[in-house]
Amino acid sequence: MKEASRIINEANISKVSIAKFLGVSRQMLYNYLALDRIEDLPKDKQTKLLMLFGVEKEEDFEEIKVNDEYITLLETRMFTLVYAVYLCRE
Repeated sequence: MKEASRIINEANISKVSIAKFLGVSRQMLYNYLALDRIEDLPKDKQTKLLMLFGVEKEEDFEEIKVNDEYITLLETRMFTLVYAVYLCRE
């Protein structure tokens, strides 16, 4: 989870936004980010994080280079995925 934390910090995305995206509290997000491996997360949270970052497995996080294009992609994914969940609840 160290690489996920790196990406969040480099992309300057608020932890509150990520927590809301995952459907957890900010404190729970900090607990998740302190874990050693993404596999230690609940399966639904693993899936959401992998989808958000556009990777298939945790090792792929290391290949991510945070730049303006990637930040825009992250923000778009967050909005799109949150909106899709909202529509499913209606």
